[in-house]
Amino acid sequence: WLVFYSIGLLSPVSWHKFFSIIEYLMILLLPTTWLIFALKFSNKINWLTVRSNLLLAIFPFILFVVSLLDTSSGLLVNHYEIIDTADGIQSNSQNWSLWFILHVLFSLSYFLIGTFLIIIAVRKNPQIDYKQGLILKLGVLIPWIGNFTFIFRIFPNPPVDIAPFVFVLSGVLLSWGLFYNRFYSIIA
Repeated sequence: WLVFYSIGLLSPVSWHKFFSIIEYLMILLLPTTWLIFALKFSNKINWLTVRSNLLLAIFPFILFVVSLLDTSSGLLVNHYEIIDTADGIQSNSQNWSLWFILHVLFSLSYFLIGTFLIIIAVRKNPQIDYKQGLILKLGVLIPWIGNFTFIFRIFPNPPVDIAPFVFVLSGVLLSWGLFYNRFYSIIA
């Protein structure tokens, strides 16, 4: 997500739509891969059957197709176009269409289930010490900051969307937490 977002910011205007599409695909893959990671991390791997993986992928697929076919759905957020408002403040527009609300519900539910599974697994595992547990919990909770700042426009006029950067920070923390004291080799 961050890679395509960054390339989109630096690309000519004629490429912005293309990078918006690729960026949205990455945004859709994130909650799904998060939930799969959480299921594996919490040793619920038996829940990951071919059928359940297909079920997890159906809604993101539908959202992606809708984003391509219906430009008024508000799913393809154009980070690259700043719109002038009446009072002279520049901001990105946000369309709270039914599809956008469904996207928010899909993303937040996958993230919530994944977060819950990981925090429970961290708390129940006796091999995780306090510092490692703290690192893993921070890695799990930080993406919520990125989600809420983007979805609810907490910073109304940001020069850039901080959500992809927050997710990278979360990935770094989770990687550090997993490999801290070779923990990943213990749970694998």
